[in-house]
Amino acid sequence: MQKNDICLIQETYCTVEVERNWRNEWGGQIFCSNGTNHARGVMVLVKPGFDIEVVDVVSDTMGRFLLLDAKIQNSSLKIINVYAPNEENCQIHFYGFLRNMINKHVNQDDILIMGGDFNFIFNPDLDRKGGAQVSNTGLRKKILDKLEILLNEHELQEIWRIQHPKRKRFTWHQYTRKIYSRLDYW
Repeated sequence: MQKNDICLIQETYCTVEVERNWRNEWGGQIFCSNGTNHARGVMVLVKPGFDIEVVDVVSDTMGRFLLLDAKIQNSSLKIINVYAPNEENCQIHFYGFLRNMINKHVNQDDILIMGGDFNFIFNPDLDRKGGAQVSNTGLRKKILDKLEILLNEHELQEIWRIQHPKRKRFTWHQYTRKIYSRLDYW
């Protein structure tokens, strides 16, 4: 990780006690939205010596959302780390919450970088292999609509898919059932 200036990490299972250990070992800046030692948690690690000024930090209490209002080389930007629930009925509420938080803390002219584990398959043909087909339920359609509205409102583009329009790569797997999915996005 020392090659990266800023790392967004999900599923840290971090508590306040564990966070202290991370801080002692890392040496750079650490920002957390803690879950429990068995669930959730998001963290942003900033490489020791990297020139960043963090003006404000906004997080939730569930370990699913972290927003840094930062300045890098005289440019202001917002960095958002996301760890969405994996149950669709919880996702619909989470993505509504995420949109509200972004609309509250991000201005139209802000530079916005968002990444994380969205626990959602945008394109089942390209982002899924094996297992049961992704069903096109009404709830899934509502989630996709919420995400598309969020992406369009803030002119966000999924950079990996733009660079690799037809490539199949996966960020999650279950080897025993031979299921592969792409759930993490920038």
